[in-house]
Amino acid sequence: MKATKLYTLLAFLLMAGGVKAQETTSILKDNSEWNILWQSTGVPTPESVTESLMVSGDTLVDGVFYKKVLRKLSSETQHWHGSLEYDLYGIIKEEGSGKVFYKPKEQEIEYLLYDFGMNVNDTAVMYWCQNPDWEVHVRIDSIAMQHIAGAERRVFYVSSKDMFGDEWHWLNTWVEGIGAMEGLLYSCHVVNAGGITLHELLCYHEDGELVWQNSTYNTCLIDPLSIQDNTEASGLQVYPNPARDRVVVEGIEVAEVQVYNAQGQVVKTVRGTNEIDLSGLVDGVYLVRIADAEGKVYTNKITVQ
Repeated sequence: MKATKLYTLLAFLLMAGGVKAQETTSILKDNSEWNILWQSTGVPTPESVTESLMVSGDTLVDGVFYKKVLRKLSSETQHWHGSLEYDLYGIIKEEGSGKVFYKPKEQEIEYLLYDFGMNVNDTAVMYWCQNPDWEVHVRIDSIAMQHIAGAERRVFYVSSKDMFGDEWHWLNTWVEGIGAMEGLLYSCHVVNAGGITLHELLCYHEDGELVWQNSTYNTCLIDPLSIQDNTEASGLQVYPNPARDRVVVEGIEVAEVQVYNAQGQVVKTVRGTNEIDLSGLVDGVYLVRIADAEGKVYTNKITVQ
């Protein structure tokens, strides 16, 4: 049998068996970067921070090549992109079948992150944010071809149900060569969990060049400290500012004060006092959330130096 006829027969057998001879576009390119908006729900003051993940460099583990996943969080610095503030976050590998596996830095478990070899109605088991306590079942509802970032890419529409539920819910969108529209590491999440942190991809770069941008925001950086002060019009004062060891809130009866750092984390909480102890905080800009006895909330920025 001639080679051309043999190849034609093999192709026919593959199609008849329902197997797609579809090559996958690599998602792990050196110096690729994902900028991801985190939004924490269920709190009076919106908390937002931009996470930047970069895949860069190879590492050999037990005879297998992985790429390094580096991570940093946003700050108020003007030239945040491309700065040398990344820390090792984990390692990641991609198989020729389209499967992508991730191993967090502090864990011994390797998690399935994507399977771009799946077809419609195929299912897989994943774990929400690489947490072995939250098993998530994902299902491919449909696959479409779309022109994205200068190339024809497969787009996977994914539903899920967690280990506590029986119903499938729309979950996420995976774009071949880019990853989930919630960010590289957020291919699945717990469907029925309330008050969780939501993720949304802002930008995707390759070698420092912007390839894809979320049109809803048109920015690659959303900072928690971009919240505007609303204390001046109220007559409330927070001083001294800049401060070193303490600040005083004047003009209201304080019920609670929370101090947030640039990553949106609460670093100090005090109740029933107008004086805030800042000792132990590193130099930088902080967001202060102040609630009065009537439940009104005020925000103010202070600089610790």
